[in-house]
Amino acid sequence: MKTLMILCTVPDERLEIVLQQARKLGYRTVFCGEKQYTAGDVPADRIVTANWNDTAQLIHIAAEEEIDGVVGLCDPAAIPAAEIAQTLGLTGNSPDSVKQLLSKSSFRLLQQKAGVFCPHHAVINSPQEMQHICKSLRFPIIVKPMLSSSSHGMTVLSNMSDASAAFDEAAAVSRNGAVCVEEFIKNDTLRVIESDVFVMGNEILWDGIRYCYRLPEAPLRPVYDVYPVCLSKDEEQEYRHTLSAVLKQAGIRYGELNVEGFFTPENRFFIVEINPRPGGHYTPQTVQLYTGIDLARLLITTAVGDHSYYDELKTSHREREYKYLLDHSVFSKKNGVLDHIHVDPSLKQNLISMRYLHGQKEGDSVKNIVDAVRPIAIIVFAFDEKDELERVRKNITKLVCPVLKEEQTEIKTVYELIDPSKASALFDNWENTIIYSCLQGLMGKILVTDTEHPESACAKLGCFGFYAGKPEPELLHHRQKDYYIFVPQTAEWAELIQEYFPAAKRITRYATKKVAHFNVEQLLENIKMLPDGCKLREIDAEIYDKCIKSRLTSDFVSAFASKEMFLQYGRGVVILKDGEIVSGASSFSYYNGGIELEVDTVETERKKHLALATASALILRCLKEKLYPNWDAHSVASLRLAEKLGYELDHEYPAYELKLL
Repeated sequence: MKTLMILCTVPDERLEIVLQQARKLGYRTVFCGEKQYTAGDVPADRIVTANWNDTAQLIHIAAEEEIDGVVGLCDPAAIPAAEIAQTLGLTGNSPDSVKQLLSKSSFRLLQQKAGVFCPHHAVINSPQEMQHICKSLRFPIIVKPMLSSSSHGMTVLSNMSDASAAFDEAAAVSRNGAVCVEEFIKNDTLRVIESDVFVMGNEILWDGIRYCYRLPEAPLRPVYDVYPVCLSKDEEQEYRHTLSAVLKQAGIRYGELNVEGFFTPENRFFIVEINPRPGGHYTPQTVQLYTGIDLARLLITTAVGDHSYYDELKTSHREREYKYLLDHSVFSKKNGVLDHIHVDPSLKQNLISMRYLHGQKEGDSVKNIVDAVRPIAIIVFAFDEKDELERVRKNITKLVCPVLKEEQTEIKTVYELIDPSKASALFDNWENTIIYSCLQGLMGKILVTDTEHPESACAKLGCFGFYAGKPEPELLHHRQKDYYIFVPQTAEWAELIQEYFPAAKRITRYATKKVAHFNVEQLLENIKMLPDGCKLREIDAEIYDKCIKSRLTSDFVSAFASKEMFLQYGRGVVILKDGEIVSGASSFSYYNGGIELEVDTVETERKKHLALATASALILRCLKEKLYPNWDAHSVASLRLAEKLGYELDHEYPAYELKLL
């Protein structure tokens, strides 16, 4: 098993993507941060805290963990990752080459040495020094932090009147306190070229190139990207030559690099910056949507010395699934509290991906586009025609915009009913065991906006919400952040769900009859189908702890409020293979007289009858205890498995699945 060390300042989307990919590849992951985090914050196999300025400590940790590769996912992590790789002889760049990219002043000197376009510039350490230096520069000038990872702290000046304030703002966010001043190269189009390129030795994968647009009110803030880029042969040659020359001069030999630049009126390509790490805000995933290249997989496989995917990309022909893409970073025009993100109905058919940024959700405070550190969400749209793309691009902030709570005419408070029976009439004739659990006060909760005479209600348990009565948007916001299933009682509720959560995908679920005819002998035979090396175990205290450690198995027990509650009211069996849980069947929830089944198998062990065996074992236990094991199928495959066990389809029903991962 390969071990990958990951350095990142905060658990953001870049870390999320890399951890997901490492898990798919079966890698062991060691997360190293400068702050203390828990497994709930970072789902890595090992979490360590270290001072990134203490190279000896980092190398000791890396050697002790016997890592096969290391990646830095943010600017401050790039140099420590390079030092670890160089010392241990792992894949990576030299620390000196990385330092040249990160320092604004060193980078401009690097451009000069490479013989490419570069503005006049200087490094200053005080407002007084700035007054002197700026006399030799042509206005407008741009004042920016010497060491920083974003567009924060940058100010464009047309004269010296605000120079002192601009210096203070830049110095405040510069990691070393120094400030870089340079002649501002004006770009009248508010459009730059961004790219996430991948370097391997003397070769570069160029596929991740796109246009990046700004807005007049925030000219330094990236707002939306457009794929593809249309360059003339001369422009493409200039772009590639300029970037190649700078990387060669710096000695960069490996990794994913985030590049920003634009063409001057003289058609010279001006590189604004090169960041020695992956692009943020889910950029690698949008690049994958357009190009088919999985940059996260490419980064971590090559980091541990596996070049098979890289070699595959060099020789394979990649078909474009989408002709045009628009990747929109959603910002608010003013400060407030987020109610929801509005997407114009005309764009629903074009929406292919929507993800909230880490730490953002409905009900949170949001800042205006100038002051915000990060976007609220990233939404990706696909188009077949360029004219259609251009129409949407020019109007994107009108077609897609955050709606703030202060803009609502009436905001209702959501309460949890102490006496759930007050809402029972709203759920009349809705036969679902999760609703039973909530109404009986055993698990989950009933949410309302009126505790005395509720006209609408949500029965919420785990990742499910059942919405009844009069549609009220306030009830929609009390959901799990990353994954949730909305189940509407009426078409009106369905319309409201689609308005507030345009990324929610309509799915069909399958309810089985509440009476099944089980063949006990067949269930026993199903258990005998277990392959050699697999062992059936009931979920006891030991297995509970094992389940809760992994996202793949935590669903077997996580809907229960505590370990003690599951052990008292829950039921479950798992299959162990080499000491690891590979399949299981458990009570997602319980109600008076029965349980709701949850069945799953890890992807690598499917089609081996494991789910059939675990479900059979749990059903037999329920029959022995006179409990009804209800089965509500998420897919046709789940329904077919249920039918093998003795269940019969009762009816289909619509639901809306929201994945913000």
